[in-house]
Amino acid sequence: MFDFPSTNTAIHRFVHEHGEALQNAALLLGGPAWLKRTRRLIDALSREPRMTRKIRQEAQALYGLLSLEHVQDFDRPESWYFGELDLEAPYIAENCQLTEALADAIETVDAEGCA
Repeated sequence: MFDFPSTNTAIHRFVHEHGEALQNAALLLGGPAWLKRTRRLIDALSREPRMTRKIRQEAQALYGLLSLEHVQDFDRPESWYFGELDLEAPYIAENCQLTEALADAIETVDAEGCA
């Protein structure tokens, strides 16, 4: 989907492998605004071969979305999108696995001191 100049960090590798799934999850859990934000993150990773503070912050924000950090804040759109989900649908388990894998990638980057 996207060409990555160098997949040096765990987040680069993760997004390279799971970019489409991340976009689907972002749309389901956060709507068009989060889809756009996720695409910007993917684009930034495809252009920047190293981890930057901004990329790290955006990856952490995406993790917040995937981990349902804001679903109980009824002033945020994430709450509404979560309410519309079919919790028995197969994509729920897929999103959980994706969330755990993103957390692992972020932890790896933190351990490597990349950002």
